[in-house]
Amino acid sequence: DDMQTEMSMGRAVKALLGYLTLFRQRFHAREVLAGLFWGESSEKRARNSLRTAIWRLRKVLEPETIPNGTYLITTAMGEVGFNRDSSHWLDVAVFENETKLILAKPFKTLSSEDVCNLQNTLTLYKGDLLEGFYDEWALRERERLRSLYLKSQHHLLRYFNHHDAYEEGLACGRNILNLDPWREEIHREMMRLYYRSGQRALALRQYENCRKILQTDLGVPPMEE
Repeated sequence: DDMQTEMSMGRAVKALLGYLTLFRQRFHAREVLAGLFWGESSEKRARNSLRTAIWRLRKVLEPETIPNGTYLITTAMGEVGFNRDSSHWLDVAVFENETKLILAKPFKTLSSEDVCNLQNTLTLYKGDLLEGFYDEWALRERERLRSLYLKSQHHLLRYFNHHDAYEEGLACGRNILNLDPWREEIHREMMRLYYRSGQRALALRQYENCRKILQTDLGVPPMEE
């Protein structure tokens, strides 16, 4: 039982750190956090679990040589939050800021520097956010970041297509289909890239892959387009 409790608390600390960094723009009431992570427990037990999780998290973020409040802030009202002004590097923050900045520009106006920055930024995306956590907030953030990644890859695909950079565009298409294989418009764009680059056989193979995926997974044929 002690080992199970230890594993559960370790998981809770990871989830709490994820939540506080993802929603770092605001402070969070303790009763909200307690209900979010220990809603199945009594109010007293939930508060005690939260207190223990915060203590453990502070031991990790702020060991003896680091002053309290450097990374984890507690307000006079008892609210808890991540210190956005601290000296830290957060991959999610960099990923969000850089992709949104470049997605705001039409793909035809992107500079080579924009493209290079976006390609480098997309390497930060290593897969699903907080894999193994299935709380509603984690699923929502996971899907939001996944969508941002896919939009960014599509933005690059359209840029490379516009500049006749066939192989680079096809690579973006593959990255999208690896996560979302039912995107018919991506299959179509890849077919056009193969055709325009003189690879008609691969264009036909791409169509056949699309047809098989749609039939096997969704039970539908490709659209007329």
